[in-house]
Amino acid sequence: MEGRLSFAGLSNKWDTAQDVKEAAEAIRNCKDLRCLKLEANTLGVEAAKVMGDALAVHPEFERAHWKDLFTGRLKTEIPDALVSDNNSFKGAKLKELDLSDNALGPVGVEGMVEFMSSPVCYSLELSNTYVLPQEIRLNNNGLGIKGGTMLAQSLMKLVENAKAAGEPLKLKVFISGRNRLEMEGAQVFAEFFKAVGTLEEVAMPQNGIFHKGIAALALAFSVNSNLRIINLNDNTFTPKGARVMAEKLHHMQNLEVINFGDCLIKTAGAKYIAHALASDHKKLKELYLDSNEIGPEGGLAIATAMTNKEELTVLNLDYNQFVVSPMFLKQCTAAEFYKQSTGGRLLGLGNSGPSQLVEEARRMGNGSDEDFIFYCFGMFMRAASMATANNEEVQEAVKNTTGHLAKAIFTIAQNGDMSSIATNNLLVHLGLIKCEDKDFMLAWDLQGCLMILTNLVALPLFPAQTKSALQLFLSRPNFRIDACSKEKHMLMRALFQ
Repeated sequence: MEGRLSFAGLSNKWDTAQDVKEAAEAIRNCKDLRCLKLEANTLGVEAAKVMGDALAVHPEFERAHWKDLFTGRLKTEIPDALVSDNNSFKGAKLKELDLSDNALGPVGVEGMVEFMSSPVCYSLELSNTYVLPQEIRLNNNGLGIKGGTMLAQSLMKLVENAKAAGEPLKLKVFISGRNRLEMEGAQVFAEFFKAVGTLEEVAMPQNGIFHKGIAALALAFSVNSNLRIINLNDNTFTPKGARVMAEKLHHMQNLEVINFGDCLIKTAGAKYIAHALASDHKKLKELYLDSNEIGPEGGLAIATAMTNKEELTVLNLDYNQFVVSPMFLKQCTAAEFYKQSTGGRLLGLGNSGPSQLVEEARRMGNGSDEDFIFYCFGMFMRAASMATANNEEVQEAVKNTTGHLAKAIFTIAQNGDMSSIATNNLLVHLGLIKCEDKDFMLAWDLQGCLMILTNLVALPLFPAQTKSALQLFLSRPNFRIDACSKEKHMLMRALFQ
């Protein structure tokens, strides 16, 4: 396609000028280059300078799709490579910058800060025809609080310089997921969002943001009245954050997609949001509130609030805590339960359910005891998460199932001298240590899991080594665990008895 050049997915390792010679020539000779896709290659400092020189002959260049471009590079190399690439944009009209899936970290962000502070982004006096970027995509860069703060401050400088030059920043899309920004990072970015005021899409999922950070973002979003899409999935609102967000939603009447899934909103928070959405927001098309520990009253409030939304196509309330009655029992296999676990499905497995889940974990482990332990813990957590269900049948099924699974795990661990493996897997499934599998996600409510573990740790089958590890890791701050303060306290007390 004319205007677009792609090297995506070729796994090239561009270290030297010679390595990148062919690609640089293709860039230099491309007619009307608007978009350059470099994702899933790896670019070094020397090669970046050569590529930058080639790209500098294209003032028409608009879109930099540079995901996953620094794999295998030292963190100290990334800033120099990014600085070299600054030369690429002289005179350009950059509209989109995507540097997702690059492990920048705070060190790499230093280069990013210089990048965002370069003439391409704010020195409008050097190029009166320059158009400021409209889309910034920074998913999974390992920014952390420090890196996020540095980046947000450089973006604030961009806003100030653009305004002083008489051409305000008109950013439409900002995406920064899985970056561990936490509360402090969210608060700094909130100031940037308030200064922009033109955002149409903001996505900041999986950033460990607590209710104070959510409150800061809510205020910033209210200034951006053109917002169409908000994605804050897998942060920690609690009802406090949900209340502040709900209070500001009336300023955002153009919203089409709201994703507050897995945000610990609970029933009270759901009611706040339902009240805020009930009378207005006629453009709403998709609402995600799954995995929020919402009870029947909250679910009913949300459903009622959606009755006047003629554009609505998606309402996701999965994995909440609605009452399970016999009419909702669903016969299923153990494999189906693993993919989508509900109280109805757990009861639908019948009396042999615990044994079925153990056998399915064994099948998924494909003969490996270590993999069996991993998948068995996955079954355990999915079942344990329903311990908070407002249904006695489900609670009894959870107790029986988790006891059976725990016995299977620790028996094979003890017999195979694999207690340390079992311990590590438990810590992974509680979110206390990282999993080596990048696709692994905590898809269960930890409140119920902590409740079940409180009962199990007193039993003889529970290894002393595992108890000691839990004592150590639970004593450290963890936003997911700390959100279940009561259950954490009960478990800690049981561990030290």
